[in-house]
Amino acid sequence: LAQQGKDASARHLEIDSGRIWTTAKAKEFFGFALDGELDLESFLNIVHPEDRERVSAVLEEVAAGKNPGTPTEYRMLTRDGDYRYVESVGVILSGIEGVDGIVIHTHSVHERKQAEQVLSESEERFRLLFRYSNDAVYIFGITASGMPGKVMDSNDMAVHQTGYAKDELVQKNLLELCSRDLLRQSRAIMMELLTRGEVRFETEKVKKDGGLLPVEISARLAKIRDRTYIIATSRDISRR
Repeated sequence: LAQQGKDASARHLEIDSGRIWTTAKAKEFFGFALDGELDLESFLNIVHPEDRERVSAVLEEVAAGKNPGTPTEYRMLTRDGDYRYVESVGVILSGIEGVDGIVIHTHSVHERKQAEQVLSESEERFRLLFRYSNDAVYIFGITASGMPGKVMDSNDMAVHQTGYAKDELVQKNLLELCSRDLLRQSRAIMMELLTRGEVRFETEKVKKDGGLLPVEISARLAKIRDRTYIIATSRDISRR
């Protein structure tokens, strides 16, 4: 089994009659015991406790011929005392001379999983900042004519400032949420935003009850998956 194009030697465990034989690569990577000294129970003991039941169930599926080679991700203990993420595919080779058991091909996915966790944590921090900001935050699309489109998302403060429910806000665009004075400046504001990537201006937000709230809006462009959006922060400046 090619290990992600790096080398052609497989790291695998052969399970036969409760005993496990490992390749040199497996012992090098995981620090397993010598061939034949590792049984199924001790193998499962070096699987992370939270993954153990799931890995055991997958092995039972493979042994029963019910697993079509579906990759399984889990954590295994290495010689350094650390758990590392790996991905394994098991196949049953009953009656094959010299094997007659389950062969598990395994490669490390630790770096990929770490990168995914860092990204997930970063996204969660963004969600918390977005949701609980003291300023109203909106994400707008951009229309074909280069003007702000409908609200795609907004935070709790946007709901509080406008009096609109979340599902009502996503039906509106920036110009509908602000006073008519903004309409006269909108082209110039969008030109500055598209040219400089950011713009700041003052206007009045029209609340659901018809009241006006003076705000300072800071808007900037943001690219998400090859699409450009407007992220606008609206700050209440009524006291000022």
